[in-house]
Amino acid sequence: VDEPSKQDVYNQQNNQPQYPSISESEAVSTLTKSHGSINAIMTSRLKNLSIVARYWGDGDIKTAVQVSVDMNDQAVLVDVLNVLCLKQTLWNLDVCSLLLP
Repeated sequence: VDEPSKQDVYNQQNNQPQYPSISESEAVSTLTKSHGSINAIMTSRLKNLSIVARYWGDGDIKTAVQVSVDMNDQAVLVDVLNVLCLKQTLWNLDVCSLLLP
């Protein structure tokens, strides 16, 4: 008769999930499967943020916001909005009109 180990009993009593043990090579393989798509997404985001940063660095906030809206990249737009929320002095009627539907 197979009796559960003390660890199994402890996990069951504390409602902790039991994870199957996998080898290091299986773990690396699992992690690298989605690496290509994540890398492509992050590369695209970096490129888009670099474009917005160029306008922002020149002091052209209105164009930076317009470009971020036109990119249709929600992550970039969220980053821009986060900065705008932190620096409320950057808000003006032009910026508001670009962001409102």
